[in-house]
Amino acid sequence: MQVRSSNTLASIRAMTGLCMSGFFLFGIGVYSFTQFLEPLAHEFGWGRAGLGGLMSAFWLSAPFAVPAAYLLRGWVSVVSC
Repeated sequence: MQVRSSNTLASIRAMTGLCMSGFFLFGIGVYSFTQFLEPLAHEFGWGRAGLGGLMSAFWLSAPFAVPAAYLLRGWVSVVSC
């Protein structure tokens, strides 16, 4: 059996912590975002299907936001305003 170096173990611990944090934050984000669906539907007169589609589009496009911000630099902040 090969003994792993302390650097490898530290990397594994760091990745485990980052993955767990990501899971918790994603879960909290999904839960809190869904709390706004009923007020949005009431305010704008949208149906559940339309809001569900918008929520799906939001969560499917979210992973591309960071690479887009990196590639487009300042344009993302201009467009989002």
